[in-house]
Parts: sequence; C-alpha cells; structure tokens
Amino acid sequence: MKTKKNTSGNNISFSNIKRNGFTLIEQLVAVSILALVLVTGSRLFFTTLQSKTKLESMSVLKQTGEYSLIVMSNLLKNAQGITSCEESNSIEFTNSDGGITTLTCDESLGTISSNSAILISDYVTGCNGGAAFICNNTVEGKPPTVEINFTLTRGSVADIL
Repeated sequence: MKTKKNTSGNNISFSNIKRNGFTLIEQLVAVSILALVLVTGSRLFFTTLQSKTKLESMSVLKQTGEYSLIVMSNLLKNAQGITSCEESNSIEFTNSDGGITTLTCDESLGTISSNSAILISDYVTGCNGGAAFICNNTVEGKPPTVEINFTLTRGSVADIL
C-alpha cells in the first residue's frame, strides 16, 4: 500500500480513496458508440421512408394504368363498331348508345382521354412515345382486334403525398 505525507505530516493512503464516475476515455468511447448507433438508425429510418414512398408511388402508377386499360377495354368491347382506327394516337368508335366516342393519347399533354374525361390522374403522365391504338382486321366476318399501348410515368413524389 502506497502512502504519502501531506503538508501537515499525516499519512494519506491511496487505497482508501474511492473512485467515483467514469474517466474521460470511457466517456468518449460511450459517446462515440452512441453517435454511431444514432447515425446508423437515422439512415435506416430515412431509407425505409424513401422506399415506402417509392412503393406507394409505383402502386398508384399501376392502379392508374390498370384503371385506364379497363375503362378503354370496356368501352371498346361494348362498341357497336369502329369508325376510325389507324395506327395512331386516337381511335373513334360508335358506342353502345349510338354516339361517337374518341379515345385519344395526347403526347404533348401526357394524357389519355375520351370525349368527356381524362383517364389518368394529375401526377401520372401517359402516352410517352409510340402509337397508342393499333387495329387488326385480319379475319373476315369477325370484329377487329384493337391493341392498346401506352407507357405511364410517375410524377414527383411530392405530388403523391
């Protein structure tokens, strides 16, 4: 046991001194580990949030495309006849009540529309290049088949939220 004399001549034992608290090195190590855990956790949180937003955006895009395709398919299935169909961005047909309906894929506006409504939402653009409607009259006596082609693009993430 080490002892030392103080100025008054009394012996002081170092083994009797109680150690309270942590050393500076221990505190720095603890703070460094905590900082690493927080940085890793925040990166994981933001990556998860970004993935969730992208997944929601892609889901809206898919739903919009399916809705547009179903509406156009139903209109064409119920049509009495096709009046104008060339390999172009529009098709004209006589609908079930005898009126003329035109489906148009407007590349400049990025919309798919009929005479009365736009079939895609504001944060989705469609008709990016290529013909939208292709009619095939290959078999005599059978109704023509209509091929519908369009590509949808999602808008900015801020538009969805």
